[in-house]
Amino acid sequence: MTITDLHPMVIHFPIALLTISVLSDGAGIMIKNTSLLNAGAWNLNFGLLFAIAGIITGTIADGNFGHMDNPFPIFSTHGSVQILSILGFAGLWVWRKKIEPKIFISGKPYFVVGLVLVGLLHYGSHLGALLSGRI
Repeated sequence: MTITDLHPMVIHFPIALLTISVLSDGAGIMIKNTSLLNAGAWNLNFGLLFAIAGIITGTIADGNFGHMDNPFPIFSTHGSVQILSILGFAGLWVWRKKIEPKIFISGKPYFVVGLVLVGLLHYGSHLGALLSGRI
């Protein structure tokens, strides 16, 4: 099994984990449930770890496609959109650490930004599906 074979398996984990993270956090903030917030935190942590693995395997696999040779305009290149969204999620992770003690009070803007990042992540995934010929 090569990295090119491994990449399609790795990339689905951050998509699912980061989406569930934002949805768990949103539900936890809305109904003031710390268990959902814990689930959101764990999914965010593991989603970012798998995202790093996805970026590494994607960069290696891009040798076959070469679409990152010209990553501009950013919103039309799968890899650029995904890296941008993951950087956004990394910022969300930092933000979460700062507001965690008072997340029930100041968590709604965090949740809205998380939803925007999930949309960006799924748009980048759509571009990747187009690139691979799956749609």
